[in-house]
Amino acid sequence: MCITALLRECCSHIAEYKDNFSNVIAGRSKRDTLFNKHLSVDINEILSSLSINEGSTSPRVEGAKYHITRAEECNVSILAQTRFPTS
Repeated sequence: MCITALLRECCSHIAEYKDNFSNVIAGRSKRDTLFNKHLSVDINEILSSLSINEGSTSPRVEGAKYHITRAEECNVSILAQTRFPTS
């Protein structure tokens, strides 16, 4: 393989790496926006309502908090393995 072809292949590889990295950043940004602007508000309202009705340390409230935390961990794990389109 000549040096020109090798350099062309390296440049192509770097461009693909840049695209993949951009997709990851865009995906994480979308995830953060979705969670911070929409889901966290809904979750906090539900927890607040449960806390008012049952007390903040009731087994149902503690169970809800546990399952919300587990869902967030699973979400992060899945998103760490996912490629997102930029458009």
